[in-house]
Amino acid sequence: KLVSYGIDVSALVEKNDTQEVSVISMKKSSVDIKEEAGYVRLTVKRKQGDAPCIVFFSTSDGTAHAGADYLPQTGHLFFLRGQKSKDIKILIIDDEKAERQKSFYVTLSQPQNCMIKESKAKTKVRIYDDDFELWGEIKRSNAYGILEFGLISYALFGNEAVMSFLLSN
Repeated sequence: KLVSYGIDVSALVEKNDTQEVSVISMKKSSVDIKEEAGYVRLTVKRKQGDAPCIVFFSTSDGTAHAGADYLPQTGHLFFLRGQKSKDIKILIIDDEKAERQKSFYVTLSQPQNCMIKESKAKTKVRIYDDDFELWGEIKRSNAYGILEFGLISYALFGNEAVMSFLLSN
C-alpha cells in the first residue's frame, strides 16, 4: 500500500510495472548558505525507475538550533511518474547576533515504492553568519583601534584635539 498524507495512492502504480526500482538521493552531501539568504533550497533527485514513489524528510540539529537558526521541517516528497527531482525549501533565521558557522542536517528516510541511496541520504547545511564575518574583520584590523581612539578623543576634547592628532601623525 502506497500512502501519501493519509491518502492511498496505490492506484497510481501499475501492478504489472516491470521497471527498475527508483533510487532517491540528495543531490549534494553539503551546502553552504549565508544567513542573510533567508532560505536554502535542497534538491532531491531520482535515478533509475519511473514508478511513483514517496520519501520522508526531516531536519535535525547539528551546531545550529531549530527555531533559533532555522525553521525545522518534516514532510513527504511524492515523485510522480516521470519526475526526476523535487526541492525542499528550509527557512534560515537571520538574526543580528555575531555568531560562528553553524550547521544542521536534512535526512531522507522511509521510502515507499523506491529505495534511498544510503551514502546520499543526508545533507549537511552550513550557515555562515554575515554579521560575524564583517564584525570580526573590523575588530581584527588596525584601523579599528585608530578609529576607536579618534572617536573617544573627539567625544572628550572636541574637533580641535582630533584634528591636531591626525595632522601630527
